[in-house]
Amino acid sequence: MYATNQTVNVTGFYFRGHNQRAFPSRIEFGNTQYSFNDGLQYLIYKGKQSIRLFDMTDGRMTYRLRCENDQWSLIWTRPSMQREIYGRQ
Repeated sequence: MYATNQTVNVTGFYFRGHNQRAFPSRIEFGNTQYSFNDGLQYLIYKGKQSIRLFDMTDGRMTYRLRCENDQWSLIWTRPSMQREIYGRQ
């Protein structure tokens, strides 16, 4: 796992589910653009304030993103376990 805690720019979104939740599909970080093909969203409440965490994957790496007060940050990255979970090679 690689901790970063750095601000990122979210440059694309996709929508999923019956209530059309928004997920980041693309971010810019360190002069590089990363695209995601799947992810999970966690909603955390701190009093009346909400924080959204996303575990997004590009199939190779997993990225933990945080959105608080419309500010996005990359919390950490790690090698993706998606291939192992779904038996993909």
